[in-house]
Amino acid sequence: MKARLFLILIFLCITLVITFNDSLNLFSPTKIEFLNKEIIVNSEMMISFIAFFTLIFVLCIGIVEKLFFSRRAGKKKGKEE
Repeated sequence: MKARLFLILIFLCITLVITFNDSLNLFSPTKIEFLNKEIIVNSEMMISFIAFFTLIFVLCIGIVEKLFFSRRAGKKKGKEE
């Protein structure tokens, strides 16, 4: 749980820095049409998307690990008795 909290805080920090700093230009902005609306995708948004999907991926892995690979304390107690 501690690692997930750190990832969430890192994502929030990245988002805040990118939002308030306009000097990051890794590539030129690209216009994308989505549902008849024009969206301008720039490098700040791409970094935020990468951080967000990394966070979601780690959270999903944590949930799968908790569901399928955690040892249940009830089974251990039953075997010892």
